[in-house]
Amino acid sequence: QFRVFFLGFGIVCLWIAWARMTSIAAFASGYAAGPYRYYRLETMLTRDGGVGEDILGPGVSDFGVVGSSGCHPNASHAPSMDESVPASFSFPVGSSFLVGYPEARSMKGWYLATGTGPVAHDPAFFSVWATNDDPDLGKAECGSQRHSGSWWEGGDREEWCGAAWDRVGTPKWRFIHDAGVFGAEHGAIAWVRLPVELPLSRTKIEKFLLQPPSYLYYWNLVLPPFVFGMTLILSVFTSMLRVRSSSPYIPTIWGTPHGMVAWGMGFFVLCFVIGGSVAAANNVTHLAIECFVKVVPWTFFTVAIGRQGPQTWRWITFSTVLDLASSLVLVYWYHGDAFAFTPSLSGLVVLFLCLILFGLRRWELHKSRRLLEKDRKKYDALWESQCANEDNRACLEHLAKVVNMIGLRETDYC
Repeated sequence: QFRVFFLGFGIVCLWIAWARMTSIAAFASGYAAGPYRYYRLETMLTRDGGVGEDILGPGVSDFGVVGSSGCHPNASHAPSMDESVPASFSFPVGSSFLVGYPEARSMKGWYLATGTGPVAHDPAFFSVWATNDDPDLGKAECGSQRHSGSWWEGGDREEWCGAAWDRVGTPKWRFIHDAGVFGAEHGAIAWVRLPVELPLSRTKIEKFLLQPPSYLYYWNLVLPPFVFGMTLILSVFTSMLRVRSSSPYIPTIWGTPHGMVAWGMGFFVLCFVIGGSVAAANNVTHLAIECFVKVVPWTFFTVAIGRQGPQTWRWITFSTVLDLASSLVLVYWYHGDAFAFTPSLSGLVVLFLCLILFGLRRWELHKSRRLLEKDRKKYDALWESQCANEDNRACLEHLAKVVNMIGLRETDYC
């Protein structure tokens, strides 16, 4: 039964790895959002901590979207077809910077130029909005409207200047890797409520791409389930070889099933270490932190599998709960709500496995007690028959005196 379960679960892990890989490939190609006619950068937090009415302007001197070339307009490159038509207008409106195009266009990201005023007014957190509705810029409230509530609060859709706007960007974001696994066509990006620090130089252009290199994700999203799935499948074949083969060399060559799983989990943890290092080298700090946080619980898991003792399942459960708790903390750090997204998929799967194994263990203990019940009844009946006879009872009492005389304790049976 365990072999069938491990084999099936290993195949599921391989399928998840393949689905994630195709999801990342689809995400990395084409556009990230659009097409929209109007785009707007809204500053919600300034470098000096200003929010709401304290924000006097957007704090940027220029803003626009990046097309299929992945370059901003001032870069030395031949503009692509979607970038050849310039914007119809671009100017600040209140705490926002608005840009409009003659026709709806898609984008891979956006660029901004730092402001010309004090650096304290630079945006530390902003949202990029898009719409195809014509905003009514003649309304007086357009310039006075500010983001209400805390700067990190708010949904992905809002009304501004008589138009409905969709959120298409924040300074930092995360890739929802399992969107492709569960068949979601879009929504692979989750906007993260983390501030950013822009350069202190004035009118300095900064580019934000929503499609960074794929290798940022392969180490921590694709390779871990692939390694784990292959480990489970190989452990099944290892156990079959150990049972069926009479050669003493087979166990030495192939190792033990739990040893195979421990080696695989070691590579599993190594993938997160490398993924975090790659993210840190590319200045994607929040992704690096996410990877390194994963290392801690799964290191406990690996050691527990490798050592194999009476406390193994307790350590496995502890590592799983630690993984789920750390994922909730990360989601809260990202979004201000610990339950904004499903916690660690790997943690949920292993916790489900632990619950199944705990239930099977309790069931086997229950069956063992039922098997021993008949023997216990026979033993009790025999004991009662022995105690009913005066001579037998006298012999038992004499035996008890002998045991006490030679100093044996009642709890020592061997």
